Amino acid sequence: MVITRSAWISIYGDFMKKKNLQLIAQFLDKHPDDFGRFLEEENGIAADESDFIIKEFMEMVDGMEDRACRVCGCTDHDCSQCVEKTGEPCHWVEEDLCSACVDEGE
Repeated sequence: MVITRSAWISIYGDFMKKKNLQLIAQFLDKHPDDFGRFLEEENGIAADESDFIIKEFMEMVDGMEDRACRVCGCTDHDCSQCVEKTGEPCHWVEEDLCSACVDEGE
């Protein structure tokens, strides 16, 4: 799988905003070297520092409590049904309501 520069920019933006963290963590788990290179090339971050950033991020995400949407039941670890429904991963709009279900949860 080839990850485009624009995809890395989007992932990095979410990473910095602490948005879609579980989804990013799943992606980084599969592509840590690619994200490390992106941090180094696009942001001038040294290799050892990018490794540290990724490690700290993964530890932070591992310590997070998994939550579930009150409508569809998706979690931080699995929003596959939301991707099927909307064509993209959801995000949290309330503590227990995802963006894919916002109209149904009111």
